[in-house]
Parts: sequence; structure tokens; C-alpha cells
Amino acid sequence: MIRYFILGSIILLSLMACSQTNTLSKANPSSEDLPPAQQSKSTPLHQTTTSSIDPEFPIPEGAKKSDKKSNDPQTSYVRYDFTGLTDPTKRQNYFEQIKKAGWTEHPDEQMGSMHIFTKGNKRLQVIIHDDYFTLSIPKAFAE
Repeated sequence: MIRYFILGSIILLSLMACSQTNTLSKANPSSEDLPPAQQSKSTPLHQTTTSSIDPEFPIPEGAKKSDKKSNDPQTSYVRYDFTGLTDPTKRQNYFEQIKKAGWTEHPDEQMGSMHIFTKGNKRLQVIIHDDYFTLSIPKAFAE
């Protein structure tokens, strides 16, 4: 049953993201056109700060909390504007920072760009997009 809830949450969040951003017709800017905090660099991501959804869950330094909201009352959701996590090296380095903070990744539950992390009884979903990422916690798992 929880897998159906997660799948439903993913579909809902994906639809919301598509309706709130014009990603299909929007041209991808080059990294030189982006502010320095959002530029994808070849050096790995090392600095993190705390997320607003869970103070124990790290986010990349320079990620800017967006004002985009979820319409799903069953999910706590935060969107961060940040470019670069689609780069495998940066994403792997970021996930290592998450693991250092005590979170466990569950690759067997990964669906596309959605990754699941747990810590104790907390369960958090990370969904990576080209120029942003989202963190969401099904309220059934929120403390």
C-alpha cells in the first residue's frame, strides 16, 4: 500500500512540476547564463547546509528555496532551485553527504530521478530535475 502512495505522490509531484514550469518549451540556458550559485562546475559538491523540510537532511550550499508549493495535503514538500545534480559526479557526491549525515539510500526503491532516503522512522524522497530538486515527506512518515 505504501508503494502505491509513493507512486501516486511521484505522479502528482511530476504533474505539478510540469504545470508550474514550462520545461518542454523552455530552452536550457548555458551555465554561463546562470548565477554562480547555480552554475554546474566540474568540481564535486562538498558544502551543504540544512534543509527546511528536515533540519537533519542536508542540501547543497547555494540551493535556493522556491515558493512553489504542493497541493497534496498528504505530503510535506519543498522545492529548491539548483542546477548541477543531474551531473553524475555532483549527484554522487551530494548523496555521499546525505549518507554522512546518517541517512540511508534505498536504491531498490528508486524510480527514475526519485531517490528514497531513511533515517530512523523518517522517510524522505529526493527528485532531481535539470534546474531544481524537490524534497518531500509523506505525512505518514513525518514526525
